[in-house]
Amino acid sequence: MIPFFQPYYKYFFKTISLNVLLVAVDVLVPLFQSYAIDHFIIVDTLEGIRPFACLYAAVIMFLLNWKLAAIIMLIVPLIAVLMAVFQTKMLFWNRKVREINFVRPDLLSGEYRTGCAFARTGAECDRSSGCY
Repeated sequence: MIPFFQPYYKYFFKTISLNVLLVAVDVLVPLFQSYAIDHFIIVDTLEGIRPFACLYAAVIMFLLNWKLAAIIMLIVPLIAVLMAVFQTKMLFWNRKVREINFVRPDLLSGEYRTGCAFARTGAECDRSSGCY
């Protein structure tokens, strides 16, 4: 039997190791689910579920396609950091523009007043803009 397996030794080893990995995954998925039920659903709290959900999603993604999962794991944190940085900058400039519009309402663009003049609806302009 050993002479028969010798040319296929590498393939045999890969098959056995992948089967062991799949058995480990089959054991871990119900453990993940029971942990979630015991610690989040029964206790009636969502504290700590975000890291658990991220870990669970990462495991599932790596099981489906490890290359795509690795790419996503590299890109998503980068996008999250960029969103956080630009959100703070956008919030800063939005507050600055609102402050300018509050202090000097005559600086509002003419397009806003023109839109109010043609629309004549309360949702698009208010009493302070002179539409009425």
